[in-house]
Amino acid sequence: MKRRVVITGLGVVTPLGHQVDVYWKGLLEGANAVDTLQNFSPERLLVRFGAEIRGFNPLDYFSKSEANRMDRVSHFAVVAAMSAIEDSGLELEKMVGFRNRIIHRYWEVDLEEVYRIFKERIEDFKRFEREIIRFIERLPD
Repeated sequence: MKRRVVITGLGVVTPLGHQVDVYWKGLLEGANAVDTLQNFSPERLLVRFGAEIRGFNPLDYFSKSEANRMDRVSHFAVVAAMSAIEDSGLELEKMVGFRNRIIHRYWEVDLEEVYRIFKERIEDFKRFEREIIRFIERLPD
């Protein structure tokens, strides 16, 4: 069976940029985001360069208390998801009954934190949770 997927919106938080147009331009130009590490002191490491996400301030997107309850990677994931929803132009409140998914792959995401944030912000969370579980159960091993 063929499954159809429609990508309705994009959102990114990357070393090349925090907006899709900036990120895309960097990709097309072959921009290099690798530089000397600045987000932490690399003096005890053998390698002192990498592609860090710079210029990202979680307080531009979250209240101080929200930001303090999340780790840095969760900030990136939630902001990218919020940007994708905004980019889509869809009004999610009007889409009750439709199957909406935000799919994000990042191996270091604090899933418990993402779960808590979604639970706080999605009105019909139990239904959302059931749909996610059904989706995951259908994934190939």
